[in-house]
Amino acid sequence: MRAIPQVGISACYTTRGEYVLDAAPAIAETRRAVLFVLIGLQVILFSFSTSIMLACASVILITLAARLLSVGAPVALFNRSFRLPPRSWQLLTWGGLRGGISVALALSLPATPARELLLPLTYSVVVFSILGQGLTFGSLVRRTLQPR
Repeated sequence: MRAIPQVGISACYTTRGEYVLDAAPAIAETRRAVLFVLIGLQVILFSFSTSIMLACASVILITLAARLLSVGAPVALFNRSFRLPPRSWQLLTWGGLRGGISVALALSLPATPARELLLPLTYSVVVFSILGQGLTFGSLVRRTLQPR
């Protein structure tokens, strides 16, 4: 039997027992890679002034606060009903990753001064989500779910 390639292509069997390869995971990874290359190329065009950087930091904090109110608060209030581990609201708040759809919507706006402000704000939230939240989520899970 052949070895299954580990490049995002998964193997499966049809109902007749035929061995086939499913390329959907590889296609999805390729699409994600192209999206983030395009994001990188677009960021080069931004002019980041001090006021834009302050606005980006403010939007990141507002996004986290909105996530806390919309997800964390209900989970904390109804924790017994949901039967979740203690402090799981922290994970659900921090783990709200945002990405491609936000960028696509911002890029689809017509060329106006508002778009020139919304693009860096959107990109800052997405980059913070991917780098800041994504890279620290594992340690937060270990620290939060660790018995006291």
